[in-house]
Formats: sequence, structure tokens, C-alpha cells
Amino acid sequence: MGSAVEVILLDTSVLIALRKKNDVHHQVAVESLERYRGKVAISTITLTESLIQPMQQSGAIGRELALAITNSLDHIYDFTAAMAIEAAEIRSQGKLTMADAMISATAGAHQAQLWTLDTKLAKAHKGARLLA
Repeated sequence: MGSAVEVILLDTSVLIALRKKNDVHHQVAVESLERYRGKVAISTITLTESLIQPMQQSGAIGRELALAITNSLDHIYDFTAAMAIEAAEIRSQGKLTMADAMISATAGAHQAQLWTLDTKLAKAHKGARLLA
């Protein structure tokens, strides 16, 4: 009973696939999450990225989605100065976008397994789970 509860950190690609039924990865994202029994988290960076398109439709739609996302997760991790330093190091290696480097740093800081649909991110983040 002394083992820590495992936490997964969803990448933006997974969060969007879960939300959009017409997304090519929707089914695999839903099924993967249904089988998972631990805590589910995202980074504030993922929250921001996932709200851009809905906010373009309308602020009300974006805020409604933000509330739904917030209520459906165990944690939303803030991005800290220590994570910024780690993200800069990850990004300096030139393999990831800044947002992906920030999400990777967040997963690392919280010892969470990163779930993604992005092959490049999965290869760059040790221990990531590529869902598709």
C-alpha cells in the first residue's frame, strides 16, 4: 500500500482527440483512458492550446470547454520557473516545439507518464506512451 499513485499527463493531441468525435484518434484515446485507473492531469500549456480553436468560435464556447476540462481532470499543473529552465534545455536540443518542450518538462517535474499522439514528442520524452 506504500506505492505512489501513478499519474498520467495528457498531451494536447490526446485532449483534442478525446473532445472531437470526428478526430481520427478519438476512439483510441477514449479506449485508452477508459482502461486507465489512476489520476489524470494536464499542463496549463495543454489547457491553453486546447482552448485556442474553441475561443476562435466564441469566448463563451471556450470558457464552457475550459470549465468542462477542469472538472474532468484530477490535476492541472501550473508551469513553474524550474520547468521553464528544463523546457529551455529540452527545446535547445531542437527536436520539439516550445509547447511540446513545456509539456514534456511538466510531465518530468511531476513524474507523470506522458500520453501523446505525437510521434516526435513520444520519441523525445523518455517513458512517454504513444497512443496511436
